[in-house]
Amino acid sequence: MHARLRMPDDLYQHEIGLICLPRWSLLVLRDAVSGPWADPGFDSHVREFLTLNYQAPAHLMEDAFQALQHDLLQGRVLITERMTRFPAFFWIPPKEDQAGYWLLGHHVHAEHRPILQLALDNARADVPNASVDGATESQSALGRAFNTAKGAAKQLANDLMRRNAALNAQWQADNGMATFTDKATGNVLSPDEVKERWEAEGKDVLPIEGEDQQQGAQAVKDAPAMGAAMVVAQTAASRGRNIIQQPDDITQDIAKALQSLRGPKDKQLSEALGKIGGEQAKRRQGVKTDPRYVDRYHGPDDMTRDSNDKLGEWEFKGNKADSKAVAKDSNGHKQGSEKKNETRARKMTKDKARKVDSPSNRQGGPYTQEEIALWQEVEKNKGQKQHFSVHTNTETGMVRTYERNDVEEPKLIDEFRMDNFDEIKKSLQELLK
Repeated sequence: MHARLRMPDDLYQHEIGLICLPRWSLLVLRDAVSGPWADPGFDSHVREFLTLNYQAPAHLMEDAFQALQHDLLQGRVLITERMTRFPAFFWIPPKEDQAGYWLLGHHVHAEHRPILQLALDNARADVPNASVDGATESQSALGRAFNTAKGAAKQLANDLMRRNAALNAQWQADNGMATFTDKATGNVLSPDEVKERWEAEGKDVLPIEGEDQQQGAQAVKDAPAMGAAMVVAQTAASRGRNIIQQPDDITQDIAKALQSLRGPKDKQLSEALGKIGGEQAKRRQGVKTDPRYVDRYHGPDDMTRDSNDKLGEWEFKGNKADSKAVAKDSNGHKQGSEKKNETRARKMTKDKARKVDSPSNRQGGPYTQEEIALWQEVEKNKGQKQHFSVHTNTETGMVRTYERNDVEEPKLIDEFRMDNFDEIKKSLQELLK
């Protein structure tokens, strides 16, 4: 086979010199599919790869193929070429008493260096009679090592989410927003007792499966400091879509989604996945939440600032099928429209401004002066700003971001498969039982 797709932890020693630079991988992919060196067997190889690593059914192969191309550019998937024109690694011949060795090219982009170096450092030892196409591949210690790192990442994420939930519960108890009682005695718990119970008895969000993952999780528990645990967790960065690639991001996304669920119980999974898809979409657009924004039941799902300090409003949707529809209010104004935003701004600056700092048990807690100032900015501009909606297909994990801005047909500006989709969905299903 002229070219072959490889996960970074599926790399054999004899294949190192065949790995192409990520930024040239799409060119190699194109040649392998339709160029003069195209191999009839490559198409079936791609389909097998997408089915195995992206869990893609036949009718979603095109979406998965788009996700594959993005991952090739990111270095999350590698591609080999028999006589590669764009090598990522160079062989340094032996000299005097020094053995020869492979070296990562100095021209490799900075964002690709960590994963390529990880692939190089952990390349599998040669397997007797293994072909370049990997026909005789077998399980190796490296695969177990990545499972161990994956367990470490999960444990770290679970610890951070449990701590975050504990602090949130403590804050609610301390501000009179919720009362927590001991099931055995019926006694009301103090805020400090609430925090202690949630930290000790909180449920893990990400299931830790198998002996290798358990070993990784135990390594994090035994680590003398969180910094050391983070180093262990960050090694889990190369197993395609079924890996905790960014523990901090995933932790924050799941925690944020669970804390602000609004809908009925049977709709909460879709809502949570929609919120996580929205968070990943925001990161891809390079925007950050305005620090004055507070998530409330009737408001937008987020208000952000881009690199030019331009304000944007976001709506996050989760549906079992592809969709780009948004709801309308009682006046017929669509979510993500100037009119809807202007109406919300008037309500916030008139009605809610009088309730600043007053005790409240509603989602988001007491209204703040900073929050009102944000909506005053919206009112001043008559709702005119950037408007986005993010739609997550909760069956396939495909996320699509649309720019709306009061046009009849919203403009698709980004689409991708949610990072760690299968892992996240499985975890949320367990948590929301």
